[in-house]
Amino acid sequence: MNERAQHARSKEAVILSEVRRGGESKACPPWRGPAFSSEEFVNELRIHRSRQATGLICLTTFRFLLQIDLDDVPDRNSNSPEENSMMKMRKVLFLALVAACIGCGPKPAVDTTAQDQADIQALEGKFQAAFNAKDVNAIMALYTPDEAMVVFDAVPPRQYTGWSAYKKDWEGFFAAFPGPAELKSTDLDVTVGGSVAYGHSIQHATMTDKAGKKVEMTVRVTDGYKKVNGQWLISHEHVSVPVDLDTMKPVLDSK
Repeated sequence: MNERAQHARSKEAVILSEVRRGGESKACPPWRGPAFSSEEFVNELRIHRSRQATGLICLTTFRFLLQIDLDDVPDRNSNSPEENSMMKMRKVLFLALVAACIGCGPKPAVDTTAQDQADIQALEGKFQAAFNAKDVNAIMALYTPDEAMVVFDAVPPRQYTGWSAYKKDWEGFFAAFPGPAELKSTDLDVTVGGSVAYGHSIQHATMTDKAGKKVEMTVRVTDGYKKVNGQWLISHEHVSVPVDLDTMKPVLDSK
């Protein structure tokens, strides 16, 4: 072996080190250990994965970091058989590593929009059942249990702040209409964006007052939803009716 080829063999450094899955290498880590040749590369894969090397070229995957020091790569113009052999070996190992790491990356996020919409529709179904049963506890189980929730109801005051305040609103509502109650919800439309969503619907309620008289009202409801611990809950609600500007009276039977 001539001196040039021997120098190339001793100087070539191809180092493989393991990095954490999902990690991101911003720069090549420093390498202070000995270099090794292409012929030793396969064995080094097994026993030196924890090594690190300095270099000017870095190939980062989700499993490995391949580093090659350009200063230690043999002269491409050399016609030495030994050098050509090492170059071919390096290319083969490089391509093998890339092929092995195809598919190592993170899987694409699963689109859960359809399931989330179905879950929210089920939530609204539970609300309708709880309303018809006049079960305040079952109704409030569908709202975020915190005092940051804001509700704009169709009756005074202007707003209810917090879960506890809104629960009292429901208790007062059913106390005013002690007889049978029936709610029908239509035109529900839900839009989901990650862990938050919003929806709107038309709700027609038939109530029975203290005198036994039936009272009907149609309201517009807009709900904001939040996914908490995998469960969709209502975090904001706005209930309203149109107002006739000529009489300045609410329209309870809007079409």
